Amino acid sequence: MKEGFENMLCCPVCRSPVALEGGSVLRKGGEIQEATIRCKEHGTAFRVVEAIIVEEFRLNHAKQDVQDFWSKHPCMGEWEDEKKQFEEVREYRYRTHPWLHREVSEFAGHTGDVVLEIGCSQGIDMAEFLRAGVKGYIGLDLTLKGLLLARRRLEYYG
Repeated sequence: MKEGFENMLCCPVCRSPVALEGGSVLRKGGEIQEATIRCKEHGTAFRVVEAIIVEEFRLNHAKQDVQDFWSKHPCMGEWEDEKKQFEEVREYRYRTHPWLHREVSEFAGHTGDVVLEIGCSQGIDMAEFLRAGVKGYIGLDLTLKGLLLARRRLEYYG
């Protein structure tokens, strides 16, 4: 999150101003990498993890079980060599699910569009949409781990 961005934010629950807590704030290159932002009205805390603002989810038990599972077991696991993981998981996904290109995603057909992907996981399709020249991309996932892997995939592919 860019330094100073917290001054433009409001609480998504009540629209009150939020404040950056002065405790442990990790800054790097003009960005806040890790911190806590708190609503000035009712005190709800939001974490900043790897410069992403994360609302503390209050999920029902079923959703919490799903989130816990995917947090512990991201698609195809986690490997020592992330770059190798990104390439091999991509290759496996499109080799075993060839219909994704043709019938679901049609990546090239979205050039110039803004894409919202719900359940983006590691960002495998995100990279394909961006390669195809989408105007914008928003990826949502139930797990922070999936979003962080997607971010690193984006950094890897440039």
